[in-house]
Amino acid sequence: MVLISAGNLSGFEFGPGELNPYEQFKTIKPTGAIQNGIYVFEGHFEIPTAAAIGHRQKAVGLLAQGKLDEALIEVQRAVQLASDAVATNVVLGDVLVALNRKDEARAAYEHALMSAQIIHPEFQVGHIPGIQKKLADLKS
Repeated sequence: MVLISAGNLSGFEFGPGELNPYEQFKTIKPTGAIQNGIYVFEGHFEIPTAAAIGHRQKAVGLLAQGKLDEALIEVQRAVQLASDAVATNVVLGDVLVALNRKDEARAAYEHALMSAQIIHPEFQVGHIPGIQKKLADLKS
């Protein structure tokens, strides 16, 4: 069973198409609703982009705690699930910078920048200045 809020289902937080980890549910009729704001879907669903978010968030927490090897494992799982996700590749870069693996970090940031510029760029333009700064900082 999967429960999805109307806001998440709409893509308001994530954007359209492949940016929305719950996009597939727009074409599926829910089996129920909770207080007209949470939709219930029953069955087995592959939602790798949503799973990637959890791994990415865990990686951010581990990075903040200085648990770099564990953070790397989590963010690599996230990248396996959502290889073109901008935020996931940025976190990968951040972890790699913390591990002093700057060439690999640069590749992760460049991939994030490319994704932000070509996958619904109108919804990802806010990421671009931060990624460009991270890339510039690596040159220093």
